[in-house]
This record gives sequence, structure tokens and C-alpha cells, in this order.
Amino acid sequence: LVFEKAPLSEILDEVERFYGIKIRLLNRNLAEETLTAAFANLPLSTVLESLSLSCGTAYKARSENQIDFGISIEGGS
Repeated sequence: LVFEKAPLSEILDEVERFYGIKIRLLNRNLAEETLTAAFANLPLSTVLESLSLSCGTAYKARSENQIDFGISIEGGS
């Protein structure tokens, strides 16, 4: 998976297809954020962690095949 200045929405679509999962983007403001990244033979969790760090957000698996992405990272309590 190689992306050059690609919108996050397109990256997540491709990650869905590649790994056979469904990703729900919770923060639509992130959809057009562009990223450049390359992922080769990495576990899904590594890809999602990298994307989360790049976007300053978090993700959570709702089930084995469903991921919520774009969870707000709250400081404090």
C-alpha cells in the first residue's frame, strides 16, 4: 500500500479492501486530510496505529472486522 498526498478517506477505503474489513470514519473533518505513506507486509494494527498518530486521533476495533477510526483523543480525566 503506497499513498502520496492521498486523502485519508481514500487511504481508509484502500485499507478496507486490502485487509477485508470495514472502517467507520467518526470524524468527517479528517476525510480530506492528506497523507503520504507506504505500508508493506504490515499487520493491520500497525497500519492503523501509524495513521492514527499521523492524524492525531485514535481507533478502536468494534469487532474482528469493524474498526472505528477518528476517535477524539482527550487529555485529562
